[in-house]
Amino acid sequence: TRIGIIPRDQYRFGYGLWIDQETGLLLQAEVFGEQGALIEQLMFTELRILETIPESMLEPQLAGEDFNWFPETPLQAMEDARSGWTLGQLPPGFELVLHERRRLPGSEQPVEHLLLSDGLASVSVYVEKAGTVDGFNGHSQMGAVNAYGRLLDDGIQITAVGEVPAITVEAIGESVRPGD
Repeated sequence: TRIGIIPRDQYRFGYGLWIDQETGLLLQAEVFGEQGALIEQLMFTELRILETIPESMLEPQLAGEDFNWFPETPLQAMEDARSGWTLGQLPPGFELVLHERRRLPGSEQPVEHLLLSDGLASVSVYVEKAGTVDGFNGHSQMGAVNAYGRLLDDGIQITAVGEVPAITVEAIGESVRPGD
C-alpha cells in the first residue's frame, strides 16, 4: 500500500510511504521537496521475513575495538522557564517536545538541546558558546537535511537542523532568543 503525505504549507516536505499490508513493514520511503522534486529515497531491495530469528543473527557483527567511546555525563533536565532561552513565533504546528542540557563528545561546555516537532518531522536546536573557529552563519543542506546557523554578538552559536525545508530551520533558528 502506498501512502502519500502532502504538505499544506512551505514548512514541510511531502512523503511517499510504501507499507506491506501483511506485516506493516515500511518497504520504501520518499521525501519530496518544493514542486514535488524527489530529494531522498530509501528502499529495501531484498527482504526475508522469518518465522523465528536464530540467536546467531542477534550476535554483534563488530567487536568495537576500533571505536572511541564517549560516556555522556548526565546533566539536570531543564524546564523551559529556567533555561534562559525562549522560543518566539514558530512555524504552524511545531512545538517544543524536549529541552535538555548535555555535553557533546569532546567538549566540556554544556549545550542546550531543544527538540521541536509537528508530529511527523522534527528539528533539533543547539545553543552553545561558539568555539575559537568562526561560527556557522546561514544555510547548509545535505539531501533532505537542512541546517541553519546564526552567531549572536555575545559569542553564542544557535544551530537548527532537521529533515524539513530550509525556510523551516531558519524560522525556528531565528525564533530562539535569550529569555527575560
